[in-house]
Order: sequence, then structure tokens, then C-alpha cells
Amino acid sequence: MRCDKVLCSMLAGVMLVFFVIAYGSTTPLEIILLGHPAHLGLVEPIIEQFNAEQDEIKVVLTKKESSPDVILSMYLAGELPDIIESGGRFTHDYGPKGLMADLTPFVEREGKQFLADFIPATMPDNRIDGCLYSLPAFLQIEGMFLNPDVLAATGVPEPQVGWTWEDLRALGRRARRMDAEGRFELWGVTAGHPFQFDWVLIAQAGGCLLTEDLQVTTHMEPIRSALGYVVELVDDDIARFRGVHSDAPNANDAWGHKTAFVADATYRQDTWNNLESPMKVAPPLRYQKDSQPCTVFSDRSWAIMNVTPERQEAAWKVVKYLTRADNAARFAVALGYPVASRSAMQNSVFQAYMRARPNMRIWAETYTTIQSAQLYPARAAALVFDIVAPLAQNVRRKTMSVEEFVQDVQNRLPALITERLLAN
Repeated sequence: MRCDKVLCSMLAGVMLVFFVIAYGSTTPLEIILLGHPAHLGLVEPIIEQFNAEQDEIKVVLTKKESSPDVILSMYLAGELPDIIESGGRFTHDYGPKGLMADLTPFVEREGKQFLADFIPATMPDNRIDGCLYSLPAFLQIEGMFLNPDVLAATGVPEPQVGWTWEDLRALGRRARRMDAEGRFELWGVTAGHPFQFDWVLIAQAGGCLLTEDLQVTTHMEPIRSALGYVVELVDDDIARFRGVHSDAPNANDAWGHKTAFVADATYRQDTWNNLESPMKVAPPLRYQKDSQPCTVFSDRSWAIMNVTPERQEAAWKVVKYLTRADNAARFAVALGYPVASRSAMQNSVFQAYMRARPNMRIWAETYTTIQSAQLYPARAAALVFDIVAPLAQNVRRKTMSVEEFVQDVQNRLPALITERLLAN
């Protein structure tokens, strides 16, 4: 009987050793996360924390932009990353090609509140034909900045909630100052790329450049209204555009300190900070008094690639961790951008950030509640930027009329859509 007990004890010891060897030293599943180098540098502390909190998954960061050439080469080599930091143009390219996993089954397991937590304006770029391919990581929002010092010096009041295009025209005209030789000392309105002003105006007027089924819509009245308004601002010496007009405030110090209104976005805040500019976020602009405020939102997002089911399950745990309120707030604060979910906005880290930065509070609390504009399908972004944007710059320069813009886009874009988008 004693021998049996000794034998059982020995067997139990052997089994314990076997268990420790077999399970206790299991190598964690390595998950590759690929994304914009600067962004992943800021998310790295969160990933290190994830790796330290559990031993089933180890996330390894690959700091490369998830551009088509990178993803295609990795796909052909059979080395797709498990997770990418995506964006509208990437999601709408990779999703329909079968390179991304549909996140719908994962999200449905979490319950309705999981998806409802994300700010609605963030979702259009992440969903295609009923499939959810990515989840927002943070927001970028186009809007208007005002310079309170310039306005005060010229006796111009700050615009109030509900202000319109006509208000911008009137306030910009009053704020500008020119010397005896007609050179600007203070600029009324300025902007950079048409995306930051002209596109937003088109959306506010109720227009778009391309429909979801890739029909060109530049003949629509909102296009003429928006671009006609831009031309009028130039003609009246109210607006000048960087990179277009030689008398625009192309030096950053003039841009940040001598311009009454700047059409730009959340990502310009670092520039104002570096310039020690007093630029303040203005209330959302609208077309007319009875119009709803509207602007252009863009975001970066987390997407799971079409890897094995086991790797997708592990990747989902990582994505859930990254979108958790505290981690999403930390990432957004590190970037200096608005968060993409309500819970992250309420997180103490982001709340403290807003208290210290009034501009961020305006972006987060005022802009995230307004309508998101879709001026063209994300998969057509390259065409819009390569073909339409340069023509819009010609309208700003007044080397092309609005009607010529309309006709040129109508003549050129359909063939390019067929060649570059529909042929695939």
C-alpha cells in the first residue's frame, strides 16, 4: 500500500513537470501590427503594456505605412501583417479585394453597445457594402480657426454658433488690412489645399464630387456655388491661398499671427503651438442660416487582415485593447487629435487634455456632433486628389473658370474611373 502511494506521488510529480513543460513554457502567438511609423511610435507604450499583461499573445510593431505597394509585396510573399493601421483609402482598397477580415462577427459578439460607442461620423470610411472592415482609432476634422488677436485689433467680433458663408465674407473683409501700395498687412481668409476649404464648402452646400457608384457630379449647383464663392473671396481681396497666390501669407509667422481666419484641421494645432499662435477653433461654418453645419471627417483605423482564423481571433483581442477607452484616449492625447469614441472622450486622460487645451474641447464637443460629409468614395481619393484638386487650384488662381472646371472634370474623370477603378 505504501509503495502504491509512493508510486502515485512520483507519477503526480512527473505529470506536473510535463504540464509545466508542455503548457507553462508555451511560446506566445506573435501578432504583427503594421502602421505609420510616427503613429506606431506613440502607440508603442500601449502595446508594451498589452504584452506585459498576458502571455498568450506578443504584438510586434512594424513601422511602415500600410500603402498598396507595401501590402501587395507582403501579400505576394505570403507575409501579410495581422493588423494594420488603415485609413479610408486603404480600407476601401483592401477590403473588397479580400485582403481584410470582415469584423462584423467579432463586433456582434461584443453586443450592440460596443459599436454604438463610436462617434457616427467616424464610421463611413470603415464600412463597405455591409461589411465592417476597420474600427476608428482617432479623428481628423476639417474646420475653421480664427485669430482673436487679429479680430480684436481690427474691431471685428468673433463669429458665433450658426455663422454662415456670408458672415465669413463680411468678417474677413473687415479684418483684412492693406498698406498704401495694396499689399496685405493682415489677411482675411486663407487656406492650403482645396480639401481644407473648397471641399468643405461643397459639402456644406449639399454637394459631392462623385457618388458612391462613381458617377461624376461636378455639374451640380452646390459645386458652382462653392467654387463661385471661392472666386468671389479672391476677387474681393478677402481670401488668399497658400501655394497658389504670391501675396498669400506663405511664411508661417504671417500665417499664424496675421490672418483672421484659416480653413484647416485638427492636425494643424501643432503648427500653431510651435508658432505660439493664438489661433482658436471657430464654431462650425454652415452654408446658410437654415442649413445644418457639416464638414469633412477623416480617421485612421485598426483593421485585421485576412489571416488564419486563429490569428484573427488573437488580433481581435489586440484591436479591442487598442480601442478600449483608456488606451484610445492615451493614443489620441499623444497624437494631439480628437478621440473616435464617446467612452474615450469621457476618459479622465482625455478630459484632462481638453481642460488644458480649449481648442481640443471645441473639436471634441462641438464638431463631432455635426454631419459628416462624403464627397466621394474613399476608393476614388487618389483620382480626386490627382485630377480634381489641381483643377480646383486653377480656379483659385483664376486661370480656369468654374464652368471650365465643371466641363474639364466631366470630360476627363469618367474615362479615368473606368481605367483605374472599374477595370480592376
